[in-house]
Amino acid sequence: MLVALLISQVLYIEGLPCGELLYRETGPMEYEIAIAFNGGEGISPWAFYPLYFNPAKTDCCFNSADMTLEVVSQLPYSANYTYAWYLVDSLWSLTLYDSGEGGYYEEAAHRVYELLEANDFEGAVIEAESIMYPGSLPEPDRLCAMLVIAAADRGTAEAFQQVQSVCSMLSNCELYNLDIRSEEYLSALKVYSELADPYTAQLVLERLRVDYE
Repeated sequence: MLVALLISQVLYIEGLPCGELLYRETGPMEYEIAIAFNGGEGISPWAFYPLYFNPAKTDCCFNSADMTLEVVSQLPYSANYTYAWYLVDSLWSLTLYDSGEGGYYEEAAHRVYELLEANDFEGAVIEAESIMYPGSLPEPDRLCAMLVIAAADRGTAEAFQQVQSVCSMLSNCELYNLDIRSEEYLSALKVYSELADPYTAQLVLERLRVDYE
């Protein structure tokens, strides 16, 4: 058993205090995993991890109610991840039953849209602020524009200031310079021009003049 521990690495398993997840590289970008108990006194059979595996950013969770193990591995320098779910039998053998890929920020963006539909502006802004990196979404301007429209519905300068913070982070531009030309967005900018400071208001009106020419 000690040999297996020496040729592998160990990760903590949430929900299984006496167990640890072993992983070992079996080829270029290929890994196997197993469960070790009590510091290696017992080890389950090795099972193949079917997708990209990043040991530095991998979380494991065991559910004793349905005897499943969930492994989630985040890609380097990215909010995308892979996952694999295993059925665990009475001998602790792992049988893969589901796997796939996802993105934390795309999921956060989906929640932003849901919160906006529920008229929860504050909640939507907080959720959008969790998307930390410019370029992390395929359509950041679309999400920012929806927040601008929601800010116009709120009708306060503070609401637009909150949205500007998100636009700077996700689209790396002013909220009035998004690459969006929908009537709802342009109407929201008219509201903003009435609430912004004189210098910013002039810039907003210039954007509107260009779009309506």
